[in-house]
Amino acid sequence: MDTLKEWLAVCMSDQRSAGAAASVSDSVNSRNAADSRAERVLEARTATDIAVRGG
Repeated sequence: MDTLKEWLAVCMSDQRSAGAAASVSDSVNSRNAADSRAERVLEARTATDIAVRGG
């Protein structure tokens, strides 16, 4: 019975570790997506400024 309890404890620990890693990965992906959106907005504003100024 101890072996089953130990195995279950290891499995639960692995699940928590995987969940934490996925959470960090999601956070990084979200931050990268926000950075990409900000870059596109800046590029669009720059293009608009150039067009308004005529070159």
